[in-house]
Amino acid sequence: MYLARRRTGNRTRYVISESYPAGSPGEACWHSRDLLNLGADPGAHLHYPGGRAFYIDPAVEENLSAQGVEIDADELENLFWPFVAPEVRYRLRGLRQRGARGISKPALTARESATVRDALHPFDKRRYYFLRCGRRDRGQLQRVPPKFFRDLLHKSRDELEQRFRVMEAGLSLREVKGYVYAGFHLEARLLTQQARTRGAAPGMESVDAHFLRKLCELNDDPALWGKTASRGSLRQDLARYVWMYFDHDLPRPNIRAEYIREFINRHRRHRPPAKIEKALAETKALFGLELKALKKLKRRELSRLYRRRARDLHPDTGGNPDQFIRLTVIYRHLVKTQFGK
Repeated sequence: MYLARRRTGNRTRYVISESYPAGSPGEACWHSRDLLNLGADPGAHLHYPGGRAFYIDPAVEENLSAQGVEIDADELENLFWPFVAPEVRYRLRGLRQRGARGISKPALTARESATVRDALHPFDKRRYYFLRCGRRDRGQLQRVPPKFFRDLLHKSRDELEQRFRVMEAGLSLREVKGYVYAGFHLEARLLTQQARTRGAAPGMESVDAHFLRKLCELNDDPALWGKTASRGSLRQDLARYVWMYFDHDLPRPNIRAEYIREFINRHRRHRPPAKIEKALAETKALFGLELKALKKLKRRELSRLYRRRARDLHPDTGGNPDQFIRLTVIYRHLVKTQFGK
């Protein structure tokens, strides 16, 4: 289930909706349906018995159950959470945070990974990547693991767009146009224009025209909207990007900050903490090999090396007892971590 925000004229209403699969199991597409109209204020369906408690009007669950919906109490509470009284949210935030800890999500199945790779629309991937990471693609999407996009799976187009609207509300004014550039992949067009003008300021009219062409292409893209026809008008889910693009400016680049960032990245070196460096040096001194080389040895090769070094360091042969103990401890740790025994 998800909470959809519907706008008709100057009036806004909230509706509990759900996505459901349609079609064959192997090629299921996701549709949406409205379940319960909550009106203009979902908070009107909340009750406060006192203290820091609240509960959802039982009529909500009864209405959903009558439609055959399996109700998850936590899921339903999450839908209403933004509309809970601020003082109650403040008191309960610690309990919710503790409850969220330790909840691990299952690994993606092979089919889900393939869906992320081949079926998720690039427009959705680019938008989600910017909203989560705060920067444009610049070729990074090909290296992002499929699990990064797990929240885009098993959702209808309406649910996805409702989710994007909520995430977009967190953008600062300086980020809005950069976000549109990311979603519509306009940066490549801008770089092409700069190359043609040899570094001079590109004609933004060309970029504007390219944005409008991309907007029209997405408006009629069946891979994005399914079989629903646009009927010659701009879809409501795309209309907001027009004012995002034309009513906002790209942030001016801070040349000095960019130079410092690039200089730091060029000279960045990873240096382990002193404690780890000491342990690595000790391992090399005892075994005569770097830790990376030790991890590449097979079980038999590692055991053979340990026995040879143990003979040299054993107290009975005049070796150092402390070094012998450390050698044994490190060997057992390597065996346990590398071979599970």
